[in-house]
Amino acid sequence: MPANTPSQLFPIEIRSKVYPPRFINPKHDRGKKERYSDKTHFDEGGQGFETVREIRVCSACFEKLSWEREKCI
Repeated sequence: MPANTPSQLFPIEIRSKVYPPRFINPKHDRGKKERYSDKTHFDEGGQGFETVREIRVCSACFEKLSWEREKCI
């Protein structure tokens, strides 16, 4: 890729991830007790995706790779 070319990160490998619930509010321990009223349940967790590997590509290549990925799905 030539210098001074705008680039984007394209994920080439992703994996699904299940996030467990967190019951301790990390900001509650910093001394801001009045700001956070819910002290027992901070995050319900859930399901999502994590990027394992990604490459830096130019904008034209990003569009081409995105279109090819959507075509395969």
